[in-house]
Amino acid sequence: MYLIVTVTPAFIIMIKRCIVLRIIADASNHSGHFEKGIHVKVHLLIVFHFLKDLFQMLFGINQGGTYDDIRVEHMQTISEMDMDGYAIGGLAVGEPTEEMYHILDVVLPHAPVNKPRYLMGVGTPSNIIEGVYRGVDMFDCVMPSRNARHATIFTWDGIMHATNKCYELDERPLDPKCDCPTCRNFSRAYIRHLFKAGEQLGGRLAVQHNLYFYNTLMEKIREALDEGRFEEFRNEYSQRLAALVDKADKGK
Repeated sequence: MYLIVTVTPAFIIMIKRCIVLRIIADASNHSGHFEKGIHVKVHLLIVFHFLKDLFQMLFGINQGGTYDDIRVEHMQTISEMDMDGYAIGGLAVGEPTEEMYHILDVVLPHAPVNKPRYLMGVGTPSNIIEGVYRGVDMFDCVMPSRNARHATIFTWDGIMHATNKCYELDERPLDPKCDCPTCRNFSRAYIRHLFKAGEQLGGRLAVQHNLYFYNTLMEKIREALDEGRFEEFRNEYSQRLAALVDKADKGK
């Protein structure tokens, strides 16, 4: 005996509601099916608000690839729907970084200013700074943990690759400006050895550092915003955090 279920966007929303996701992101309207997607979203709003409780939020996701007109029209349309927040999806998927920043410049002026703005799947420390500069409030990305497992380390001087030979005898911490447990207790040489030996501890220590670094970065961004000096912060760190540390370290 088989149970046949028609999986509609409304059905998916109901499932997400049942598993108590804190934020439900609705991506039912993609650029290729714009008008149909909007009609679906109206139905979803009716379903969601009927089921909604105090612990869940429904975010609409802006789509449209790298087409300014579709992006703008889409954001204008979903902004008229009283959602809990608005996400920008479909970026950081291979397009040039400057193209992503251009889309943010074009789209965000049409997003509600009184609702959270969420840039999905982004990104590097520099991407985050530039996103905040353009008005983004929230981010999510696997980059700090996934890249760490492949020995890519984010530091306050830029990006380093812990398996490079220049760190073979380097007794300094991954980032001398960081006070995470990894940097307080282990050297670059030791962590490089762990990666080269195939020890999982290397990835675990690198993940610990990268997550700590990202959390500290967000703290510093909030402090700079609160103190009215974010422009200065951006000028100091946006390009620096995107630089490769390895090139400078090879000469030491």
